[in-house]
Amino acid sequence: IAVVDGDLDAAFAQVTPKLVDMATGQFTDAFDTNVYDDVKAAKDPALSVALTGDQDIASIRRQAKVRTVYLVEGDNGLEKVVLPVHGYGLWSTLYGFIALEADLNTVAGLGFYSHAETPGLGGEVDTPRWKAVWNGKQVFGADASEPLIGLIKGTASPSSKHDI
Repeated sequence: IAVVDGDLDAAFAQVTPKLVDMATGQFTDAFDTNVYDDVKAAKDPALSVALTGDQDIASIRRQAKVRTVYLVEGDNGLEKVVLPVHGYGLWSTLYGFIALEADLNTVAGLGFYSHAETPGLGGEVDTPRWKAVWNGKQVFGADASEPLIGLIKGTASPSSKHDI
């Protein structure tokens, strides 16, 4: 999102929050996007589901039944989709966003707004170098049925389309 001449209102006008029913993948108006809190919902058993060990690859235990996504639109329509992400890191739960290009497959950026990781290994998520590695990565393979993007220990090949 470009902020022109410091006009934050114009930049935010390009962003539309939408709620997604995680069971169906469809937009829902079950809650008001201005007050709905994904993090609180994930902790409320009435608004979330418990994850099995196989499902819980991020060590979060519960997932909100409804999640907020953000559509970024410009003069030519949809430009990006911003999705919330969270998972347990080395020392804490990290909360952030991943932005996808309009093709819904190419990573435009990743950032975390809350975590208690310490400098060094866990705090690496805040470095410009680590964030830049995500840009341009492909989330899905040719059939788009399963996400292929993944984190590996060590250093991923710069030519890898999916590994970070």
